[in-house]
Amino acid sequence: RAGGGAQTLSAAAPDFIDPVVGWRAWAVVQQRRRFRLRSVVFDTIWPTETELTAGCNRLWTRVRSRFAWRSDPVHDVPVWRCSCGIYATSDPELAAEYLYLYSEVHQPHVVYRAVGLVSLWGSVVEGDSGWRASHAYPKRLFLPPSRRRHDVEVIRDGLADYGVPVDILDDTELPIARAVQRVRRDRRRRRYAASQSG
Repeated sequence: RAGGGAQTLSAAAPDFIDPVVGWRAWAVVQQRRRFRLRSVVFDTIWPTETELTAGCNRLWTRVRSRFAWRSDPVHDVPVWRCSCGIYATSDPELAAEYLYLYSEVHQPHVVYRAVGLVSLWGSVVEGDSGWRASHAYPKRLFLPPSRRRHDVEVIRDGLADYGVPVDILDDTELPIARAVQRVRRDRRRRRYAASQSG
């Protein structure tokens, strides 16, 4: 998750053409027999073939927008004073930390996890460790390795609907592969320590 900074890139650099590219993690869910990317924190399904457009998920914003007399948008997304937007980090290590966030909580339909590069554009707010944006689309996806290689290959093939490269992380030379490997090792150690103390 990127920190909320006070500078909006689109306001600071109106001629900025190329998207910002950052790292993020996703849950992989099965929806109508198809594999889809979902936000790790929210139940937002990332559409295929079109960008994800951010909205504000703060409770008061959602309540205010339901008032019949309130037809104007509550605020643009993202803005520096709110935590809304589509997050990405500049650090693959931080993205790997989010890979298994909430994995201990039962989440129906979550079948796997993915990490990868995401393109961000529109309004972009820069923070201490990354960005929040109004629009995003995956650029490249990586799936952690599994002992059940065939299952991961099926998920990889299903995520091809996004039209971006999808790779299984076998090569530990890639920084993201090393980051995911470290996170998985740390999770195993914590689970082992918890089983020994209980």
